[in-house]
Amino acid sequence: MANSLLKRRDVVAELLKDRRDMMVVTGLGSPTYDVMAAGDNDRNYYLWGAMGGAAMVGLGLAIARPDEEVLVVTGDGEMLMAMGAFATISVQRPKNLTIAILEMAITAKRLCSGVMLVMALSWTRSLRV
Repeated sequence: MANSLLKRRDVVAELLKDRRDMMVVTGLGSPTYDVMAAGDNDRNYYLWGAMGGAAMVGLGLAIARPDEEVLVVTGDGEMLMAMGAFATISVQRPKNLTIAILEMAITAKRLCSGVMLVMALSWTRSLRV
């Protein structure tokens, strides 16, 4: 049986392919490596040493710069550490903020079988409506 999983680095490269002037905030670890592999950019903010903070940093940028698109690329474990951030973001409802949560095939499978990832992506899409 063929492996049908998407390759994380390919997905991130596709997300950033036509980024123009989008600001990108990365979560700790693999998301940072993946964004860097897609091409370093002065508008990338590599968030090292602050696990759980990427979504809130992205929210701060989105509020401070409502005229610019902000993309947060983070992992499932980091978002599990910062689930309260979703409450704050949902109250603020910034139209220029997108959060991409990558399943690292470790945390989500171990803790909740990927359900959190699906819920987070559904919630993010609902903000765009």
